[in-house]
Amino acid sequence: MNKLFIIGNGFDLAHKLKTKYSDFRDYLVKAYPNATPSSFIPEGSWSPRGGMYFEDDEVVSFYLDIIDSAENGQWKDLETALGVLDYTSCLPSGENYDEDGDPDYRRNALCNEDNSEPLYYIFQKFPYFLKQWIQTIQVNTAKAQNKFKELISNKTDFFLTFNYTDTLEQLYMVEQVCHIHGTLPSELIIGHGADSFDFEELNIEHYGAESSIRETHEILRKQTNIAFDTNMSFFTSLKNISSIYSYGFSFSDVDLIYLKKICSLLPTENIVWYLNCFDSFDEREKLKTKITKCGFKGKFGSFNSK
Repeated sequence: MNKLFIIGNGFDLAHKLKTKYSDFRDYLVKAYPNATPSSFIPEGSWSPRGGMYFEDDEVVSFYLDIIDSAENGQWKDLETALGVLDYTSCLPSGENYDEDGDPDYRRNALCNEDNSEPLYYIFQKFPYFLKQWIQTIQVNTAKAQNKFKELISNKTDFFLTFNYTDTLEQLYMVEQVCHIHGTLPSELIIGHGADSFDFEELNIEHYGAESSIRETHEILRKQTNIAFDTNMSFFTSLKNISSIYSYGFSFSDVDLIYLKKICSLLPTENIVWYLNCFDSFDEREKLKTKITKCGFKGKFGSFNSK
């Protein structure tokens, strides 16, 4: 019988790798020293190939400002922040008036439409900067953990990793690994799981920006269904799993869809789910509740990775 390991960012952090989203922010600041937080939406220029072109410094300046505002400058929970960005705070304020001195609603709407149009193309570049950062993470500087190495079978066990790094492959030579959100050099998946944007919060001053804001909000949504379908062969191969180990996985709501899929595919009443002893007792109890709500019907245990 084989084991399934569900690996999150805590795994890389335990290997002393700088993979926090705050490290991503630090990278942007260092890599683009001319970028300073700015709520000014870059205008960009239309590319002959379609879409808009922007200077990287201007894009990073905008990211720093709008994400800092949503995350208090800390970037601890970046994916959640991407679902609650305040786009309207970046739109110019003020109204246009007609010849009679009344608000010119049509002109105002057209101005908001023009001013907000770059948002979609600006955030379309977000994975590009994420990829740049991941390329700087030196996995070869990390050391394998002996207890974890003894726990796994690198040829027969399965590994579902939410990390963009290849730590598992480099340090533990695992063979059956699924990078559910991608790894270099492939495309990387990042995003929120928030509901659709609430346009009732837009006042008349921002009419005309709805379409761009909706498209931007959606392009930043994590495509979990696509990720699952793309890796369907991995999930269907989980037939003889006797135990599941979660290591460094945050159990964020947007990623629970994968656990629900696993629980629907496996006879979980015969499986033991092991939580890392590194988590506190209270934290493990909260995780058990989340896992049970995903459809898990088996027993729980704990393991020590260090």
